Amino acid sequence: MPEYNAIGMVELKSVTKGIITADAMIKGANVDLVKCFPICPGKYIIIVRGRIGAVKAAIEQAKELVNDDITDVFMLGNPHSVLFAALDRNYEKDVIGALGIIETKTIPSMLMATDTAIKTAQVQIVELRMAREIGGKAYALLTGDLDAVETAVLAGCQAIEQTGSIVDYSVIPNPDPKLKEFL
Repeated sequence: MPEYNAIGMVELKSVTKGIITADAMIKGANVDLVKCFPICPGKYIIIVRGRIGAVKAAIEQAKELVNDDITDVFMLGNPHSVLFAALDRNYEKDVIGALGIIETKTIPSMLMATDTAIKTAQVQIVELRMAREIGGKAYALLTGDLDAVETAVLAGCQAIEQTGSIVDYSVIPNPDPKLKEFL
């Protein structure tokens, strides 16, 4: 498996420009395409990963190609390795204790909050939901011991507090087993 130490994201105003840009980013830099998909209201998200220099080059490629159509750009250097697995949808399969929820207005804020949360306390990622079917918002579900989940959620929210993108957050100390089936 290649060694990654950065995640980059570009959000565009147009689906067409998004697909063209995704193609150019992966052709023009040594990055892996993690996800690319439309979000409400008619925008397009591209997420890549790779070495820091390659991710920067991919983002620069996007800016050179369609700078006027970009609505948001984000790069996270040296994220926790668990975040890479979560982007591949390799999650903790069971809620093993408390359940923490961080809901944000944007994907970059959710990724930053989650990275901070999992670096702060011993918690696992249950799910990362990125803007699909939820009006462009994003959320992270975290699990672990109650104290760890509370610490992680607060640290994640504090890390993005200045962005103004926190929608809500909460911790459920002991989720009902019936709820766990639907997460």
